[in-house]
Amino acid sequence: MGSLTELTYLNLSSNSFTGVIPHQLGNLSRLLYLDLSGLDQSLISDNLDWLSRLSSLKLLKFGSTNFTKATNWLQVIRSHPSLSILHFEECDFPEVDSSSLSKTNSSNPLYVLHLTSSSLHPSAFPLLLSISSNLVELDFSYYGLLS
Repeated sequence: MGSLTELTYLNLSSNSFTGVIPHQLGNLSRLLYLDLSGLDQSLISDNLDWLSRLSSLKLLKFGSTNFTKATNWLQVIRSHPSLSILHFEECDFPEVDSSSLSKTNSSNPLYVLHLTSSSLHPSAFPLLLSISSNLVELDFSYYGLLS
């Protein structure tokens, strides 16, 4: 799939995929829309560096994904140049090292952030609130705060 370099829309939602999210998705450099939500099984992401190569991506949806080994997830999201809508549903996240991030708003275009039914360490919450100065919609419904 990583060889479909002209692809702009990829919807893999509601499939029975499982395992590690392939880093080859980063080869889809013209992708504007990527949906990995509503999956029957859990996905795993050990890092999100591949997302940095999708510089045109506007909308990204994850569902049932374990990000607990992707310690760079917040840095990648904060520095993405075009991502404006981001949905995480039923996802698990690691603790965030707040010293690795500036507490000032990033200049990314993100204006919608959903963390529905996701588990997040309290260290990430203040940083999420300052993830973008453009946020107009923030959804933490059914939010699971980890201790």
